[in-house]
Amino acid sequence: MFKRIFHRKNRGQGKVTTQGTSERGSHVREASSLNEEPPAEETSSIIPASSFKPLGQEPPADRTSPIKSASPLEPLNQEPPAEQTSPIKPASPLGGEFKYESFKENLGTFRLVTVQPSTNPSASIECTITHDQITGANYNALSYTWGDPNQKGTITLNGSPFSVSKNLFVALEHLRDKKEPLTLWIDAICINQADVDERTQQVKQMIDIYKNATQVLIWMGEEIENFEAAIDLMNWVKSVMSSGLWVTDNLVDFAGSPYRMEAWKALVELLKRPWWSRVWIIQEAVFGNDPVVICGRHRFEWELLQLLGESRDTWNKITWSLLQQEKPFYTGEFVHTSDRLNFITALRASHPIGPESLRALLYGVRTSEATDPRDKVFAMIGLLKNDINLCEVDYRKSIGQVYAEAAAGFLRLTGSPHFLSWTHSTTDWNGYMNRPNGIPSWAPSWIACKNDLMELQLFDDSMSLKDRESFSKEIAQAAAGSTMKTTFHIDVSNRAFFINRKPSPNWSTLFTSSDSPLPKTSTPRKSIYSATQDSRHAITFNAERGCLSVLGFAIDVLEDASPTSTFSFPVDGPASNWIRSTLNAKLGLPTSDWSDSDDAESGDNSEIAIQLHPIFWRTILADQWQGVRLGKDVTFAIPGVGSIPPSSIEELFKLRKAVASLENQVAFRWRKIFITKNTIGLAPPVAQAGDVIFGILGCDVPYLLRKCDRGYNFLGECYVHGFMDGQAMKGGYFEPVIVDLV
Repeated sequence: MFKRIFHRKNRGQGKVTTQGTSERGSHVREASSLNEEPPAEETSSIIPASSFKPLGQEPPADRTSPIKSASPLEPLNQEPPAEQTSPIKPASPLGGEFKYESFKENLGTFRLVTVQPSTNPSASIECTITHDQITGANYNALSYTWGDPNQKGTITLNGSPFSVSKNLFVALEHLRDKKEPLTLWIDAICINQADVDERTQQVKQMIDIYKNATQVLIWMGEEIENFEAAIDLMNWVKSVMSSGLWVTDNLVDFAGSPYRMEAWKALVELLKRPWWSRVWIIQEAVFGNDPVVICGRHRFEWELLQLLGESRDTWNKITWSLLQQEKPFYTGEFVHTSDRLNFITALRASHPIGPESLRALLYGVRTSEATDPRDKVFAMIGLLKNDINLCEVDYRKSIGQVYAEAAAGFLRLTGSPHFLSWTHSTTDWNGYMNRPNGIPSWAPSWIACKNDLMELQLFDDSMSLKDRESFSKEIAQAAAGSTMKTTFHIDVSNRAFFINRKPSPNWSTLFTSSDSPLPKTSTPRKSIYSATQDSRHAITFNAERGCLSVLGFAIDVLEDASPTSTFSFPVDGPASNWIRSTLNAKLGLPTSDWSDSDDAESGDNSEIAIQLHPIFWRTILADQWQGVRLGKDVTFAIPGVGSIPPSSIEELFKLRKAVASLENQVAFRWRKIFITKNTIGLAPPVAQAGDVIFGILGCDVPYLLRKCDRGYNFLGECYVHGFMDGQAMKGGYFEPVIVDLV
């Protein structure tokens, strides 16, 4: 019988200044502050991709812009006519503070801003704004980041001063033509950010705005050093891919050539630009018509980046090959910094997204940035199929409401409670109980955490078990073996970057464009754990109370927990004394308290004993190595390193070196080791005695709960040694209960 537990930003106009006010907006987008003043004189050096000759040759002297204007353009850098007037009728009277004029019709109506030409780079930026219908309008859409809200610039809008972010101000300086007006849709100007209802309505039609634009202009920011070499590189990739010579063997020497080092560095710098981090750029790049990338004076088609994104997996394999052969390479950092490029590339090929790919979409955008936290959810909705209702775009709802509805929508659409494993990395370590903005403890907050926990419940299904096992051993050998010798001093930092990071998912295999219907039942789960075996979830969402009612069973109760482990190995970090005393005693090993011992530098039996104990190693690694279970055997062999647990002191040092190379990809970092009456394990950093280890039916890992007045607070994933394969369910002795997560 089931029990139910109920407890729920002066030079006047055109001058960049600093202000303390921050922008409000449905998709306010930040970037690093640009500290350089615009050049006193600058001409547009527009470099289309198609103008490049083969590598090593100079580009042609005559260059034209790939940007398609809303009206015909004369060749750039010619003198403007003696007299020029704007045919655009202002939307509001001249003079005084600018005031938005409300839309007479909401559906399909939007505003356009026209940047007036000037031959003087230092002249104030003069703009006009008008109303129009999306269908039939001639305009380009701008994709950019808003930047530091304290850094401002002032333009003139319909004769009135109008404040914009510094990054937008610099972008307009670069985009402004010498002769012809340029008509743009710019979110920060064309949407009245102070009108909540207008923001809601305009955001709902943003995809139509980008789809109907003549061209999408992607502003990446100011000049990057040696970027000509990067464009040369991208054109080379394009020529090789189109020639049919795109095979791994032909690319190995190219990846390791020192002559290409500066090109790869410039590419990495582009991929590190703040534009990639913002959540709204995803749908702008995915739905944007004929996008062109602008970086300082350089302009090139998005297609060149698209081809790089499509070839990322090949460069990854080449880099691993060079690493294993102890040869230099310059592609390591590119492979890892191109994750967002690969993500967008895959989305452009697979949208709209159905329920079968919703999990990958939400996982891919959760580390994106947005000033308004609700946009972390709203920016995804337009990427979904029309019949997929994750939640409604409505800026009148609180952040907590939006996040709770999104989580409940994920559960309803996918039949999977996997989102519960994303909550641990979305709060600071001051306490799960004080989650911001009224977000329920069980709902992912979509806010990236500085100290991110390794997710125990496997997400990336794009790598086969065989490939995962092979990779896990290769990365251990690279980290602990001879491939980090200083003989490769030219690229040692690049090699370290590559080795020390877990490869990002292969997004092209995680997205699918199939038109499969909504799942009526949950699909077979892929996980290295099965704490509740093949059970189906019985979870309901109460929108009024904001709680999640789950069916499950108690596994155990925490008796004690260590201090939180950090980047140090557990026996060397904050948990060291607790381990040598409390944990050793639990495992029947020699104990010591180094707080009063002179043996801290020389070591003692308690330190060595615990580091050679199999349960200790299986616990701190959560019984896995790079997503591969250690197996039921007593030892797990890693060629070139040794075994888990180590069989000798020499093997111990090799293993510790390999573990250190994994950074956050080891389970013990930012978690606590705990003991219960029956076992030991790993828990979230806020764990304390009395917390309940709970198995939620339909979930592959146990979770930690804490009793409160309205039910239970959800704390995050647990590794419970000996209980990760359904042992608590065997024999039928467990008692299912329904608890309310608040």
